[in-house]
Amino acid sequence: MEEDKCGLDAVPIKAIRIQPSQAICYFNRGITYSKMGKHKKAIDDFSGAIHYGSDEFKKEMLVFHFRGQEYTKIGDYEKAIDDFSESIRLRPDYIKSLLMRGNAFFGAGDKDKTKADFDEYLRRKRKDTDTARRKEISELFGTKPEDISLEIIK
Repeated sequence: MEEDKCGLDAVPIKAIRIQPSQAICYFNRGITYSKMGKHKKAIDDFSGAIHYGSDEFKKEMLVFHFRGQEYTKIGDYEKAIDDFSESIRLRPDYIKSLLMRGNAFFGAGDKDKTKADFDEYLRRKRKDTDTARRKEISELFGTKPEDISLEIIK
């Protein structure tokens, strides 16, 4: 395989040649290809990371999320939706996958599912923000976070 002009993917290419079953090498090169705008190559490498990676690796590295982003960029919304759904299944706490799946639903023309994902994203985002605000204020006043009413501080 030919090295890119910037030399950005030379290290992952060499690593894959040395240890072709190392999921992290495919993942890193996929990130590099994504940054270079080489979306189909990024998809191939993220697929390699999925093939070789453990379940824990796929969960922690958000491989399905990143591949879903690449599918969205090339307009393959159905595959993007599938990948974002798998990302949500593996990491329900990573709400950006909800936002991105909503975007893919929009691209696929499904307005109802777009709205549902965007609404759920905003609901969870607000909950995260409210939790952080409660914690910050409770530390200030020396109370428990659940004792803070957000109605008072709005």
